[in-house]
Amino acid sequence: MLVKDRGKSIRIRKLEVMQRRVIKLHPKYLTMEDELSGRLAGHFGEQSNDYFLKPFRDFSVMHGLRLTAHESYFQIDTLLLSPRYLLNLEVKFITGTLVFDHLNQVIRIKDDGSEEAFRNPIFQVKRQQSHLIEWMTKNRIPPIPVRSLVVMSNPRTIIKAPPSNKDVLHYITHSPYLQEKIKVIDKMYTDEKLTIKEVTK
Repeated sequence: MLVKDRGKSIRIRKLEVMQRRVIKLHPKYLTMEDELSGRLAGHFGEQSNDYFLKPFRDFSVMHGLRLTAHESYFQIDTLLLSPRYLLNLEVKFITGTLVFDHLNQVIRIKDDGSEEAFRNPIFQVKRQQSHLIEWMTKNRIPPIPVRSLVVMSNPRTIIKAPPSNKDVLHYITHSPYLQEKIKVIDKMYTDEKLTIKEVTK
């Protein structure tokens, strides 16, 4: 059941307005256009991922959550709520190859062969999960297991990692395999921790 729908972020809406109002010869126009195209790609990647959540009707689905922790905000792309566990999904639309090395660094190799350092999305979901648990404790929500996944919505994204990096196997999946991943997690949690009324609240 969809509880909170996904909309364009405030930043995307601002960039769209700015793009219409700023002349193309403006020195910051290309920078603005690059940011907008990147953010739109991420937004449409998140939307395309929603298709793979349709079979899971027992979950309450919330998109684009913005909650507080440590007197600051954290965001969650998609949160699936059930009486047995919560599943935090961080959706990424990335082109090229992501290489996770033994030092937990992430290098992105673009289609043109150039390389750049990339923020580790596994650390990001771990931090979100920690903030979410803290938020639930602060709001007196009964303890319930929380799991997290990084979902690559671009099926052409290549993931490379040494066998010793177990976190990649544990946390990262592509959109087409998300359903199987959820089914595996679903079998791990059989005891209800919350009532339907508590989940709805």
